Amino acid sequence: MGRRRKSNKHLPQRVYLYHGRYWLIERSGKRLDLGTTASQMYSRLAELADNAKPLRTMSQIFDRYLNAALTHLAPRTQRDYRGYTENLRKSFGEAAPEEVTANSIYDYRAARARQSIVQANREVSCLSAIFREAIGWHAVARNPCHELKRLHEQKRTRYVTDQEYLALYNFASESRHQRVHRGGNRVPSRQVEATASATREDDRDLENGDRGVVARS
Repeated sequence: MGRRRKSNKHLPQRVYLYHGRYWLIERSGKRLDLGTTASQMYSRLAELADNAKPLRTMSQIFDRYLNAALTHLAPRTQRDYRGYTENLRKSFGEAAPEEVTANSIYDYRAARARQSIVQANREVSCLSAIFREAIGWHAVARNPCHELKRLHEQKRTRYVTDQEYLALYNFASESRHQRVHRGGNRVPSRQVEATASATREDDRDLENGDRGVVARS
């Protein structure tokens, strides 16, 4: 039986306040930082309680990944992965982790690829990242995504529109001083930038009505 508290008796069991910071002292003696405010302390305790629960379904694994692992990624990647995870949850959420096999992932990817091969690849990559974390949580023993090869993504091309061509032509003709003065020292778009070299060589074709330049979308 532990010693009775002499102060801060309102705090949860094994939580102590030292020099303005809350700490959880485990039975082993290990200290876990819980933050500097009561709100942070209770929020962190709730996270630790959730992490201690067994992960019996993929939905629980998805939740822990979103709360624990995803926060270390870039904001844009976090937004994308949250969308991918919600799509994955619809098919795998109720399944036990060991029930998600390479075969089931293959079938999922095939169905998603009928709409978008790129999206299908991204979602499987997201699922693979989730399984890598789940291995560390001892929720699974292996990553079934490793048994699948990435689908080939064909490069898309299209013709540059007259408006894009003229925008790039005017941008190239404008002096750097003018661009800086008006606060526009950037190429209008990545797609137009990809055609810059072809644009300078094909000014004469533009005048003759030839639109034969192709840009990547």
